[in-house]
Parts: sequence; C-alpha cells; structure tokens
Amino acid sequence: MDLNDYFEPVALEKPDGSLRITDAMFGRNIRINTPNTPVDEISNYHLAIMGVSEDRNSVNTGSAQAADHIRARLYELFRVNDKLRIIDLGNLKQAATVNDTYYGVRDVMTYLLNNQVTVIVLGGSQDITQALFMAYEMQPGKVNMATVDARIDFEEGAVTSFSWMQPVMKSPRLFRYTGLGHQQYLVDRKHLEYLEQRGFDMIRLGILRSNIAFTEPLLRDADLVSFDISAVKQSEAPASRFASPNGLAAEDACQLARYAGISDRVSCFGLFEINP
Repeated sequence: MDLNDYFEPVALEKPDGSLRITDAMFGRNIRINTPNTPVDEISNYHLAIMGVSEDRNSVNTGSAQAADHIRARLYELFRVNDKLRIIDLGNLKQAATVNDTYYGVRDVMTYLLNNQVTVIVLGGSQDITQALFMAYEMQPGKVNMATVDARIDFEEGAVTSFSWMQPVMKSPRLFRYTGLGHQQYLVDRKHLEYLEQRGFDMIRLGILRSNIAFTEPLLRDADLVSFDISAVKQSEAPASRFASPNGLAAEDACQLARYAGISDRVSCFGLFEINP
C-alpha cells in the first residue's frame, strides 16, 4: 500500500505566528507529509497522526475541519520524547461517500496495525470509530475498546455519530468495552442496562471524577480508545455542538489521555467532535 495515495499532504508544514518558535517545538521534530517530503517507509515510525475530515453522518457539521486546527496548536507545543519516531500522514482524502471513507479508514488502519504503528486519529465525527473498529476485526484475537463520552451513542438505525456503537456491540470480536464519563441524564437507561448486563464497565462522570486513577487499568487494557470532546465541560472545551455545563475538567481529560498513552496495549487513540 502506498499511503501517499490515501492522504492529502499537511497544509501547515511549520507553525506560523507563534511567539515561541524554537527547534524544540513538536512541529519541527516529527516527519510531516508535505508535497516535498511524501510518506516514506511506514515501519520506520512508532507513531502516526492521521486526520479524517468526515462529518457527513453527523449533525455536528463543521467537525470535519478540526484536524488542521488541532495541528496548528499541537505543532506549537514542545516535544517530550526524543526517542519516539513520529509521522503526520496528513488528512485522508475526501471520498465520494461516507461508506467509502469508512473503508478507506479501515484499510489505512489495517496497514498501520500490521506495521506495528500506533495511531492518533484527529476527527471528524465519532462514527469514524466504527471504521477504526472494522480494522481491528481484521486482526487476530479479540478487541477491547474504551470510549470517553458524555453520552452513549447507541441509537437504532444506520450508522451515524449517535448510533455507531450498534454494529460494534454486535461484533463477535468485541471482548471488553469500557464507557467513561457518561452523564446519567443524557443516557437512555435501557442502553446503559444492556451494556451492564453484558458485563461491560460503565463509569459515570461523578464516580470517575471522584477517583480518576482507577480508570488507568481500564484504559491500559484497551486496544482502541475513542474520545468525544463533548465529555469535557463547555467552559473548558466550548468547540463542541453538544457541550454541557457539566463534564470533565481539562485536567481530567489530559489525565485520561495520559493513561491511554502510557499503555503498552493501546494502538489507536481517536479525538472526535471538535467543531472549530
């Protein structure tokens, strides 16, 4: 597979307009897919960043534009691990249909997993998680998944950002699911009871915030982690159509992401529903 056929090069090769431009910044210490430096042998890298500019199956129109906005800030941070070889693949090319995008995500993710590359996905709407799960279904063994979300996206019907969990939960390859941060008044009780009856861990917001450290083994045991930004309270993450005055604090969100990042099992972390 030639990944250059799947991705648009990154538009912002170097961070601009920053007051802190130094050679130690993240954007100057990773390989970036640009017209002059296309993707090379992917097995040379430990970690790949990929944007998926897709929101056509979501009412959160505008979230497809998030990836480059995230990059603009990410590149300005300072790199913290010099030994980690990182590549930014760019944004997946826009497909003719949403289903084509899902299969494109599946094929790329499968290729990266086969090359032992950990992936950070910048969405886009959260239904992309179902496409990522499709790639895990093509891998040997069972799959463990965790989500951080204020809601449970378990509605009936075709795959959307509110119903993408339906096909995942029906998959015989799913072994363990952990839901973190849901708010009870935003969740249909029957969906919660169904998941609990299957033996899945459902940790509501209040319990999570009372002792966030106990989520570390739950995240450590996941293969795929999907983070909906609406799990963070509106005052600290206002770029979400479904933000709530209640939710995780920014520090909580960072801690959960850190637990996922230090796991030796997590091979994909997706960030979704940010709407610039």
